[in-house]
Amino acid sequence: MAHIAGYRRRYAQGRTKRRQIKTILAVVVVLVIAVVAYKYMSPKAVAKPPAPVQLTYSSRQSYDVDVVAGAVGQYATANGALPTRLVVAPDNSLVLCGASCGSTTLQVGALSVYAPSNIKLVAYAPSLSAPNQNVMYLVPQAKCGANGEVGSPNPNPRSMVILYASLTGTTTEPRCVVL
Repeated sequence: MAHIAGYRRRYAQGRTKRRQIKTILAVVVVLVIAVVAYKYMSPKAVAKPPAPVQLTYSSRQSYDVDVVAGAVGQYATANGALPTRLVVAPDNSLVLCGASCGSTTLQVGALSVYAPSNIKLVAYAPSLSAPNQNVMYLVPQAKCGANGEVGSPNPNPRSMVILYASLTGTTTEPRCVVL
């Protein structure tokens, strides 16, 4: 009987050791899984956002030319004619008008370089160009010339060009854009 009692004691001790080993292995497996999950599933360090791009004068100026050209195009499409007046609204935005400013007026979006008061509607004149880089001319019934100035007249009543002086280096160059 003593033999059986010793066997039972050794069996119980072995069973206890096996349980301890299984528990230790389970804890190790859980820790390994937690480390792997943390490494691969945790949010990565977020890079600092890039500094805002400082646009050059000419890119801001080109943006303004595009905004005004788009507004003139929208006005012409909505009204069947080009604007005949430019008005600066109380909120300092540029408004394109016909004979009168009414429900068909169109405000030009925010400009980066040009003040709305420096955008002028100018009658055709040969070799006309913008006087400086702060002024933009809208010239109806004109064509662009070879040197960025107004060229010949355009008989099409829906034709218009934009004249502006682009800053390149330390000098300004006349630019002409056909709408």
